[in-house]
Amino acid sequence: MTQSRNKPSAPHPIGRLFAQTVRLAQHSWQGKTRLQRSGLLLFAAAFLLWLSIPFAELGLSLNPYQPVTDQVRALIASQPDFENRLKRLDDFKASILPPAAVQSAAAILSRHNQENAALTLPTQTSPAPNAEQDSPSQSLIATARAILALQKTLETPSSAQHLAVGFGFLQKDDVLLNLQAIEQIYRQTPALLSQLYEIRRSNLALLRQINALSGEIWISGTAVFSSTPTEDENHPNPLPGEWRELSRTGQSLEIQLANTTYLLNQVLHEIEPVYRQDQVWGFSLWLKAAAWIRRSQSAIFTLSAGLIAAALLLFFWKPLSINLNPRRLASRLTNGARRTAQGETGQLFSAQSNWLVKGLTRRPAAKPLRMSRRGSIQRPRLLIPVSGNSRIEKPLPGDGIVRIGNDPAFPVKIPLSGSEYIELWIRKARKGYYLEIMFSDIPVLLNQQPVLSSRALNDGDSIQIHDTTLLFKER
Repeated sequence: MTQSRNKPSAPHPIGRLFAQTVRLAQHSWQGKTRLQRSGLLLFAAAFLLWLSIPFAELGLSLNPYQPVTDQVRALIASQPDFENRLKRLDDFKASILPPAAVQSAAAILSRHNQENAALTLPTQTSPAPNAEQDSPSQSLIATARAILALQKTLETPSSAQHLAVGFGFLQKDDVLLNLQAIEQIYRQTPALLSQLYEIRRSNLALLRQINALSGEIWISGTAVFSSTPTEDENHPNPLPGEWRELSRTGQSLEIQLANTTYLLNQVLHEIEPVYRQDQVWGFSLWLKAAAWIRRSQSAIFTLSAGLIAAALLLFFWKPLSINLNPRRLASRLTNGARRTAQGETGQLFSAQSNWLVKGLTRRPAAKPLRMSRRGSIQRPRLLIPVSGNSRIEKPLPGDGIVRIGNDPAFPVKIPLSGSEYIELWIRKARKGYYLEIMFSDIPVLLNQQPVLSSRALNDGDSIQIHDTTLLFKER
């Protein structure tokens, strides 16, 4: 009983098999020559290189950035010219305020500062102006300050062009470029959004000052119109001529920047959760490595084949016989080439000619035939109510924009009773037509659902604006 208890237990079959395999491999390694060992190492390196390709594909199939990339591509597809607008953003900012308006504002502020300095002198007194004369002057000064403040924000350089390059990389099917684009967009978008919001705040402040000043001018103009001609000199127009187009320019700037900031906010909202997880887990490191392996598949296959060929050559290397000596083989090939050179000279022209093949001239490949499309296709259109139940059809362009709003210059006019302003765009994109809310003081409904940004249009959709209902038809 005691001897049976002290008897050691038998090893596990798997452990015994592993130990035998290790001993066999060690014995086989010791029995190989130095060249054969080098061949085995090269073969192992080639096998590891080849094995990295399926592992890289497996890692890319688990890419957490892929849904984010698809969502951002869908957002950009809703506005096809978004990249071009980002590239031209700095040029657009430089052309917003005309130099004459900025110079006029600087001159008004300079004159105001000189008057304040003169009033502070004890030897000079001036009568106190009445409220009607002081109010336009203060409005002009406030408007001039708003113009200079907006000019200062517009002169600040932005990273819009670099961001447009990142969005361009995001449209390509290269995973490595997509990862770099996502990282660039996430890092540069907050700074650009902060700058655009500062421009919008300065622009809205200028619009409020100009609207207030325009109201005063309108009242003065009414008084002038109703008064006698001799009283016209008592009601001068305080608005300089260089400022009269700033209201429309400011509205255009607000519409474009509002659309740009909304789309950038949507993109940042899609990227931020995944990017924060990446900062914790660091999965972008192996994603970049896997993307680089996929890009270099042909080079990896070529290198693996070369390593395998070198490994086989080293493993099965034996001394060559005299007949297979490289110098002897080279001399035999040279002599054979000299003997056959004279017999092949006469056949060079017929064999290598680009003009004759068996006596027939070569003809260029014919162009493929194009199928002609028969029948008429009705273009998408917009049904606009006129009176009662009657409607007129407005064909939509194949490429371009149809503006809808209460501006008399728009192709589709929406009557509004109050002072509200509305501007909608129907834009042709790659996937159809889209409705975009550029600026609206009243709610816009698409199929009885409120619309806040851009929405795709389908056949039969109804667009309700106040008391007007437009119908979109494709058939």
